[in-house]
Amino acid sequence: MLPLFTCKFLIFSHISAQIVVPEKSYNRKWIIIMDAISMWLLPMEIFTTICPAFGLTGNLLMIIVTLRAKNLNTACHRLIGTTCLADFLHQLGQIPFLYGLYTRTQWTTQEQCYLLQPFVAQQCSYRQNQSTTMYFLIHLTAPVAYFAIFAFYAAQYRNDRPAMCAPPEFFDGPSNNLWAEVSVGLNALVVVAYILVYVKLRTSTFSNAARSVFKSLFITVTIVSCGWFATMFTNFMSVMIGATGNTLFLIQAYAGIPVNFAVACNFPVYYTISTEHRNAIRQMLGLAQKGQNKELMTQTNDGSSRRSQSLVVTSQGPQQQFRKTSFSATTVTIC
Repeated sequence: MLPLFTCKFLIFSHISAQIVVPEKSYNRKWIIIMDAISMWLLPMEIFTTICPAFGLTGNLLMIIVTLRAKNLNTACHRLIGTTCLADFLHQLGQIPFLYGLYTRTQWTTQEQCYLLQPFVAQQCSYRQNQSTTMYFLIHLTAPVAYFAIFAFYAAQYRNDRPAMCAPPEFFDGPSNNLWAEVSVGLNALVVVAYILVYVKLRTSTFSNAARSVFKSLFITVTIVSCGWFATMFTNFMSVMIGATGNTLFLIQAYAGIPVNFAVACNFPVYYTISTEHRNAIRQMLGLAQKGQNKELMTQTNDGSSRRSQSLVVTSQGPQQQFRKTSFSATTVTIC
């Protein structure tokens, strides 16, 4: 993803010196419109102020603790950290929108928003953190192709109309309709995929470790998938019913609440369900007490199946010691 972000940075640097605030007549008209719906915008302003602040802080803590904690140096934890980085970048996209809400101005054109939003809000593929080159390239193909196709398609509908620079403003015209439809379909497929995995786990002889990991991940995926699905389905329906003007703006503005709430939940969710993340975060913030019990996730092999064990180590010393296996041997990392 580095080449993509490099290109975005160069494009953004080029246009940043050329940004022209829309004509005052446009802004005056926009201020009148915004004042007419101010009572409906107050809850959105409160949410858009609190949620990104909470989400950016929480996701940043998750990123830092993943980099610093030695016991989180596994492929699974690195993937979790990378998804937090993607959500951190996504929530940066709310800052231009928040600026427009507070100033009551459409301070960019739709074309400038098209160039700005991917720079701050386009998510990276969580597969980019894989070490195997071929595996990395194969899984990176889909998200890169997805972004490239939609970026090219949306570029055909760039225009100079004043715009509130929220992530949906990246698209305009037919590209917005197609993006909403495809996003609803993808999120529906994610839900179907997890249902199939759940059924497979229930009907097959998988280890308890696999079930525990799936249960933990299911919590986060449910929150995120439901948030994205609710947002994109609402946007899709607003287009289908032909909403326009203030109605369309309010629908799409409030439709962003579920997804932004979802991406802000990484920190509290993992702090609650993952002992390793909780201990690492408390230690990083200096909240862990000396001599506090630590739970080490260990694993033994009984010759026919693998099982996970939890060993409690006290300040007086461990009763037993186990050698921690690598992630390649299906070490349980969160449960």
